[in-house]
Amino acid sequence: MKRLALLAAVLPLAVAAQSTLHGHVTAADNGKPLAGASIFISNTSRGTVTDENGAFTLTGVPEGRYVLVISSVGYQTDLEAIDSRSPRTDFEVSLRTKVAELGEVRVQAFDKDGYKRWGAVFRDNFIGTSDFARSCRILNPEVIRIHYAPKSQVLDAYSDGPILVENRDLGYEVQVTLESFRYEMTTRSVAFSFFPLFKEMPGSPTKVTRWERNRATAYYGSALHFFRALYQDRLTEEGFTLHMEGRKDSVLIRRLKGNLRQALAAARDSAGPEGARAMPEALLQQDFLTGYNRALDDIRNEPLIFYPYEVHPREAIVVARDSNTVVLDWDLVLKVLYLRAAPPDRYRGAGGMSTDLELLRGFPMEVFPNGSYMNTDLVFQGYWTWWQKIGNLLPYDYIPPKQNPL
Repeated sequence: MKRLALLAAVLPLAVAAQSTLHGHVTAADNGKPLAGASIFISNTSRGTVTDENGAFTLTGVPEGRYVLVISSVGYQTDLEAIDSRSPRTDFEVSLRTKVAELGEVRVQAFDKDGYKRWGAVFRDNFIGTSDFARSCRILNPEVIRIHYAPKSQVLDAYSDGPILVENRDLGYEVQVTLESFRYEMTTRSVAFSFFPLFKEMPGSPTKVTRWERNRATAYYGSALHFFRALYQDRLTEEGFTLHMEGRKDSVLIRRLKGNLRQALAAARDSAGPEGARAMPEALLQQDFLTGYNRALDDIRNEPLIFYPYEVHPREAIVVARDSNTVVLDWDLVLKVLYLRAAPPDRYRGAGGMSTDLELLRGFPMEVFPNGSYMNTDLVFQGYWTWWQKIGNLLPYDYIPPKQNPL
């Protein structure tokens, strides 16, 4: 059964007052400025590069919380979590070189002709197989490194630099910083961590009109559409329904995740103000996490039992809300169904535009006004497993038409 795990923590951009970020990027080993380093806000169209002095200015940064990505070929990527409620707007960043020994291990471990042999598998599971994905071109496949392990039937990939993707159906040039990619052929599950920067392609009025229509097609029924509608408490109005699924041992799962929440709450209290914004993995003891994951795995093989009732998110999964954030938490499996369109002909799955959502280890997730979210172990199974690939993605600053034209 095919599953998609999105491992990158994605933070939002709120549509509000804008600000400017400044900074310098240097090499950690010698302190020299790094010219041409890429500076961008992940999953948006906002980015720039450093000048010959390693300096950068990034304008038009809206209020909210987000991830600032600083990358340069040959150096480890730096991620800066930004919160507009913090006064910090200046950044001094030192990038460390990719460790030579690690580089040698990677060169030995990854196949010399990996992309030639396995590029189609990588492309299908990273770019996608939709009509929009078929229109995409990877402009620099030579930066992609692939290794296939026959015994475990696992395919791993990373890139030496940004992967440049031209999406001719959606009108975007996408610069993708790929941190990791893994495809397990026996389970058909894929997990990846990446940070995209979107750039509008120039085009004639006819092309722009076609791109706008295609973007609307990509948007309606997508995860971006769903999480925006959920934040606004407009799921029904936007065409979504929710159902809940459980397991035979769902009571055990509820009890186990309840213990996790208690431990996480105690850890946040002990950590003080910084604990409120820290990732759960950074707060909990490793021994606790290891035991928790083992116990959860022991009961995950139980078959699912469908509970045929619709749930309202305010009653079932929304546990907290403020002016900028909705916190979600649920114990079992959430089934999302979009009712106002049929899936594309290329989609071979059953159940229409239906997706199961599971918080794999039970950590709560935060959803923000523009439809972005923060969680490191949210798993998709179903339609979005097929759809949520680079070839169909829209930036978080995408604004759909007021009326669905489809």
